[in-house]
Amino acid sequence: MIKPRSSPSIAPASRSLKQELIIISLILTSVLVFLFGYFGLALYQFYQERSSLILARESARIEEAFRFSLASTKDTMEQLNKQIVENNLNNKLFSTFKIEDNASNMLSWNMFSWITPSLKLTVNSKKGILDAPIDVSSREYVQTMQDQPWTAVFSPIPVIGMVSGEYILTCGMGATLDNGRFAGGLIIGFSLDGIMKRIETLIQSPGIDFMLIGTKNLPVAWSKSAQNWSPSTNFLRALELKKNQRLYSGTLSENTRIIPQEYKYFRVANSDYILVLRHNPDFSYHELLNSFVPRLVELMIILSSIPLIFLWGKHRVINPIILLTNHAHNLAEDEPTKELPKFQTAEFQSLSTQLHNIAHYIAERKATELELVKKTEIAENAVKAKSDFLSCITHELRTPLNAIIGYASIQTKELYGPLGHPKYYDYVKDIQSAGSHLLGLIDTILDYVRADEGNLQIRYEDIDIVKLLHESITIALDIIEEKKLNITIEADTNIPYLISDRIRLKQIIINILSNAIKFMSSQKQITISVKIHRSANKTRQFLLLINDSGSGIKEDDIERIIHPFQQGESGLNRRYGGVGLGLPLSQKLIEILGGTFLIESVFGVGTTVIISFPENFISPHRPRYHVS
Repeated sequence: MIKPRSSPSIAPASRSLKQELIIISLILTSVLVFLFGYFGLALYQFYQERSSLILARESARIEEAFRFSLASTKDTMEQLNKQIVENNLNNKLFSTFKIEDNASNMLSWNMFSWITPSLKLTVNSKKGILDAPIDVSSREYVQTMQDQPWTAVFSPIPVIGMVSGEYILTCGMGATLDNGRFAGGLIIGFSLDGIMKRIETLIQSPGIDFMLIGTKNLPVAWSKSAQNWSPSTNFLRALELKKNQRLYSGTLSENTRIIPQEYKYFRVANSDYILVLRHNPDFSYHELLNSFVPRLVELMIILSSIPLIFLWGKHRVINPIILLTNHAHNLAEDEPTKELPKFQTAEFQSLSTQLHNIAHYIAERKATELELVKKTEIAENAVKAKSDFLSCITHELRTPLNAIIGYASIQTKELYGPLGHPKYYDYVKDIQSAGSHLLGLIDTILDYVRADEGNLQIRYEDIDIVKLLHESITIALDIIEEKKLNITIEADTNIPYLISDRIRLKQIIINILSNAIKFMSSQKQITISVKIHRSANKTRQFLLLINDSGSGIKEDDIERIIHPFQQGESGLNRRYGGVGLGLPLSQKLIEILGGTFLIESVFGVGTTVIISFPENFISPHRPRYHVS
């Protein structure tokens, strides 16, 4: 048998393609999560630094505006004080003074009051001379005006303005005469609401809150966006500590919510008021969230797309590769394969087509190999049969020829005297028997050759099968009696004639009986049954069964013994004689006569030969008598 070359062994892979893709997906997911975390941290730091820069820029702008406004206000107050003192203006002319518009300043004001050396407020630039002077000596900042002339002094807490009715931050500056005696001073008021609005107009960045904190760390004013801003106790303590250390500007921070809160503070116009600015935490949080959430959504979309991509890749790439791999493996291992589905990918479909072509080629090659094996077996069997035939025929011819030649030589040499001696008569009978055996052997061979070539002449007639069986048994009666065999014929009543060739059918029966008798020991049983069998479709069959209780035939030998020149076991032709043509010739003749030939045997129990003819070989006539 032709065997395909074995493919070189390949070490199995440690991981499958599916496992590799899962690992790649996990690595990709880990990288994306890491990048997202890194991006989030960088974004957090960016917003923190950005918030600090914005806060510092806005704080510096407002502080510079306050510094400029304070300088401008001090100059104006000094000039007014000098004019009032130098001109010794009386109260009647006080209201005629005009103040230049300074609405662009942080500390904008448009009126003033005058206190006398006795610390009584007597005149207002809007109302003129007051009907009743107001004693302001108890006010701390007024006393400071007296002690520190020509210096801007602020009130510690806001007061309600007499004219505007709103909270104002008052500032006073005392004046002295040339001799240094206190000559009175100006008091002006800055609207807290105006200061807050002015600060809001200066702020350019969104989300900036500010609050004005007075003495005793009490908030006195704040921006609109800082309505919910309540400074913590820790923050106020830290601010008080800075003021005690005379650190009137700087930065404070505390941990609040997600982003640490940073504050910028500075002293307003050399007063005890501190302006504090911060980046609104809600605004910062939402700004950060608004930037972070879209990235988070993008990451979630990407992460959720990875399983979808994996499933898509599994369906479009992994599954076809697995199918093609298993198909190729089955082809390599000579295992049965299923038809591959049609793939949507051109490359996979091309590979599937090639594997299909390979499978078709392998199938054709296997069929060719099987055919070659069968032909090889036939050729080997033919060679063996030829060898067996020559061996058998040589043996079968040599034995009778030796007898013929030996007995003829004895008579030729007249070893027992003249030819009339009685022994010569026995020798002649032996010569005749040997010659008849040779003739029968040659006739059997010729019959098989003619049957194999289809040259036998067949003459059909009505045959009484029971009578033919008795005639056949009579021919072998001597050996039957010698072996003390018991032979029985069992036939149904009214068995019809069988349409067949009488001579050939008798030859078949004799061959089968001879074969059975040859391989049976003494005192065994042979049963011949004749019956008409009706099949399921109600057609009739003519059956002839010859059963013996001999040694039986092995199952592997049944197929072999119906081939010419073959016997059940090696050496049987030496033991029992014959050339192995009895059963093959009988099978050939039965087939020519239109019947079927079947052998059933159980080794050690016996053998049954079944001969059957279809209904068209059953004659409508019946014998006049029946032998039972």
